[in-house]
Amino acid sequence: MAKYLVTTSTDVIRYVSYIVEADSQEEAESNCDDGELTDEWYEESGKTYVEQSEEIID
Repeated sequence: MAKYLVTTSTDVIRYVSYIVEADSQEEAESNCDDGELTDEWYEESGKTYVEQSEEIID
């Protein structure tokens, strides 16, 4: 039986949480990239696609 290297991609949603110092919620939301990253996670949002596939020759 042959072996194959298969590379896939999946549509995902990336969630990132920040702690931001600001004078208002609106200011915090507009400057979130300047904040401290506290958490990051991903959730699948779609189909998985095969991008590339090739046989592995020993």
